[in-house]
Amino acid sequence: MSAGIGVFVCSFAGGKNGNLDVRALAAHARSLSGVAWAEVINDLCKDSARPRMVSRLKESGVDRFVVAACSPLVHERRLMSIAAEAGLNPFMFTVANVREQAALVHPAEEARPKAELLVSMAVGKCSLLAPAPFDSRTPESRSVTVVGDGIRAAVAATALKARGLEVVIVSPSVPLRLPLLFDDELGRSLKTGKKVRALKGEVVEVDGAPGAFEVLLEGGERAALRCGAIVVAFDPAPIDIAVGAKRLEEMIQSNKVPASVGIVADSWNPASSPPELDRVLSYSFRLKAARPDAQILIVVRDIHASGAIEELQREAQKAGVSFARSEQPPKIGRRGSAEIVAHDQVLGPLSFRVDEVVDLRSERNEECARACAVLGIATRPDGTPREAKARLEGGESLKGGVFVFDAWTEWCAADVLLDSSAIAGRVQELLGSPIEEGGAIAQVEEGKCSACLTCVRICPYGAPRMNDDMKAIIKFELCQGCGMCVTACPSKAIDMHCYSDQQLATEAHAALGGRR
Repeated sequence: MSAGIGVFVCSFAGGKNGNLDVRALAAHARSLSGVAWAEVINDLCKDSARPRMVSRLKESGVDRFVVAACSPLVHERRLMSIAAEAGLNPFMFTVANVREQAALVHPAEEARPKAELLVSMAVGKCSLLAPAPFDSRTPESRSVTVVGDGIRAAVAATALKARGLEVVIVSPSVPLRLPLLFDDELGRSLKTGKKVRALKGEVVEVDGAPGAFEVLLEGGERAALRCGAIVVAFDPAPIDIAVGAKRLEEMIQSNKVPASVGIVADSWNPASSPPELDRVLSYSFRLKAARPDAQILIVVRDIHASGAIEELQREAQKAGVSFARSEQPPKIGRRGSAEIVAHDQVLGPLSFRVDEVVDLRSERNEECARACAVLGIATRPDGTPREAKARLEGGESLKGGVFVFDAWTEWCAADVLLDSSAIAGRVQELLGSPIEEGGAIAQVEEGKCSACLTCVRICPYGAPRMNDDMKAIIKFELCQGCGMCVTACPSKAIDMHCYSDQQLATEAHAALGGRR
């Protein structure tokens, strides 16, 4: 039996203009069924509020609470730790976002009834909360497996090694295409096998959870690796072995650069990754060095140059390299000499006659696509991996403990360096402290389970398993709380902690004007 619900109303919840009377909102909360007390807490987002909240929860003896403040994403981790310090299950609270959803978007006469409605919904849901499974464990391994090839694999290994982590690079190429000259220290580490080593092969199976993965390799060195995290670090497309790049190398090495060269250097596909601008500029400088009077034209959809790359572009323009923007993929014809027809948004159709056209457009990276399929992470049509949320969780995939370079966002080596540092920091944080698991995860009611295996087949994370009694169970260290198994289960045997059907129905009841 619940000892009642405590309600904290943040003093900042009323907004800058005071559209919402927080004391009146606390009085409304006290009138709701099941609420033991409600009070305004000053500066909830500051550390000074923590002792007061912990002592109030302990003294009052409530086993759950509601916070009326701003976005749950802002306070969730802090509120979990406050609940734990007060002796409660870390998930026995709900947050009503009365600041952004009421005080900041409505005038005072409309903000108050909406805020009261939001608090009523939160209290109704909170009254039905049950302690969610929660545990923390120490990572079993501080080793990191980097699956990839090229610049990204090299800088990922370098960044991880710099943070004191052991790194194993798994590459399918023979020999390794790792640009060892990019980092002499990395090359020396690979030769000695200290901190960093490389294995040839492909990942064919992955099992385990963050901090305790087991990776099976085949196609080269058959091995089973134990690691705490995995980083997917393929280049967007193997440009070094592409036909266009080979032709450029032949021109430069043989010193037979034509009088005019057109370089097509974009993908014109929002779902594909363009060649990195700094590498394209590097080719133009090398062509100019081999033949100073050569006319170089670079055709792109748009120019993304930042930092040092912008300086490179300016130097290229000073050296006589021309750029043409084309909203659509250029048409390449041949009438004695090659012709490029582009379409500029402002200038309209443009036609260029050059002696030779070199196409550096990306192709699908099948090696990366296969690795992502085994790891169970999403990819773009060109085979490169997607991040879970580029702004909120940069470098993280939808699968816990697996980190990715989202190649579409990486236009140059400088961006790759920044992303590798960010990913290395996230990996270090994951493996340097206890891993917390549980919370909003699925749970099976065995009596209703019909052993249809629907949940096992549909889960992208491999969390549902069948026990000895042929009943589904959820490995909560693998569950990501996506809810796919809940909606797919024909027997309605699966529900979600923190988001059960009954809790959501209670919120809807309160939203429609009902009171509990």
